[in-house]
Amino acid sequence: MQRVLGLTPRELGRALPLFAYLFLTMAGSVASKAARDALFLDRFSARDLPYADIAIAVLVGFLAGVYIRAGSRTNLRNVQIGSLLAFAATAVGFWWNAKGAPAGGSGALFIAIYVWVGALSVLVPTQVWMLANYVMTTREAKRAFGLIGGGAILGWIVGGLATREIVARFGTESTLLWVAATLVLSSVIVWFVWRDRPDRLGTHDSAASQEEGGLWTSFSTVRHSPYLTAIASVVWLAAFVTTITGWQFKAIAKQNIPSTDELAMFFGSFNMLAGLVALALQVLFTGRILRSAGVGLTLFIVPAAMTISSFGLLATGSLLAVGALKASDQVLRYSVDKATVELLYLPVHAHQMFRVKSFIDTVVYRIGDALGGLAILLFAAVLGLAPTQISWIALIALLGWFWAAWVARLQYVDNLRESIHQHRLDSEKASAPILDRSASDLIVSQLNGSPDEVLYALHLLE
Repeated sequence: MQRVLGLTPRELGRALPLFAYLFLTMAGSVASKAARDALFLDRFSARDLPYADIAIAVLVGFLAGVYIRAGSRTNLRNVQIGSLLAFAATAVGFWWNAKGAPAGGSGALFIAIYVWVGALSVLVPTQVWMLANYVMTTREAKRAFGLIGGGAILGWIVGGLATREIVARFGTESTLLWVAATLVLSSVIVWFVWRDRPDRLGTHDSAASQEEGGLWTSFSTVRHSPYLTAIASVVWLAAFVTTITGWQFKAIAKQNIPSTDELAMFFGSFNMLAGLVALALQVLFTGRILRSAGVGLTLFIVPAAMTISSFGLLATGSLLAVGALKASDQVLRYSVDKATVELLYLPVHAHQMFRVKSFIDTVVYRIGDALGGLAILLFAAVLGLAPTQISWIALIALLGWFWAAWVARLQYVDNLRESIHQHRLDSEKASAPILDRSASDLIVSQLNGSPDEVLYALHLLE
């Protein structure tokens, strides 16, 4: 296995627990989303979903601030284990109350479950990469992050399969126990990873000791950098569009599948099949596309696919068409698009990486979700547009996505060239397992420079 993966025994020993950690968190997150969507839509209409999505954005912003403050007072192990066990205990509590809830009772519990799952699905997977960046060196990370990232897609597949099987045997509410189990097991893995951490990390080092400042500092850093602003624009516009298309998928699926358990099984089956396709794309095509075409082309793959699928939905309005629209997001985002967006962080200065990336991946992403929810409220709930007609709003936002991708593409090359020139390209540890064509060409060009530049280029290409 070591020879196949290209990892040393030490690197493999650190990578496998993190692979399992990401696998478990994604398996739980996927199952929780399928269950919460089915439970919510059993008691509310699809037009009520935007209210919950907006509440999720607010809650994530609040929890991100609490998380940063907690990290300044204790080490990363305590923060992560504490949050995982808190989420697990809450899942058991929700299961206990949901299984005895009357069919015509108050829906407050299911609103709480929906919002809670939204916060969990953002914060918990993010913790994996935070821990990986903390315990692995740059050299270990750039060799092992490809393996670790595979845990997300595998967890997605297993989470979809688990949802379908659990719902068929025990009912939709029982998936919350599966979620709790994955979180408890994840906390055990965190304990083992921390126990085998490098000697350079102390037992009592605070999680935020290397990154000072809170949300406002992160916002200021992004706002004053044209390049980081371009990345943030790509992220929030992508979140805006995928929130709208995700709502269309749920609304049209509910129209065609009224039963709660059958709807949860449908979501589970869809996630499983989409995960299998994403895994095939990740293994067979992602690396080749990035090496041959570079970030300049791959940034446009997802918005192009969603544009075509949106026109298909407008033409037919069928469950198959909205499934293709959802797949164009879900399949490509976790394979080609994920690696592409991670590559955008390559020129970012190392000392800004944790703060900036955490802010964009959580707060900025959820701002896009909230704005998407507001758009659905306006056009669906107030103006009365049908789920199919909402595609026109998505198409307008997709034009903005294309524009933001174009700006990010241009600035990526300029910032990458400047980073290489100043010998500060140290960000490949930020989960980018491969270099795209632009980065490789710029690094290779350094081989014609001074002895120092040649040594630096050889280090990056190692």
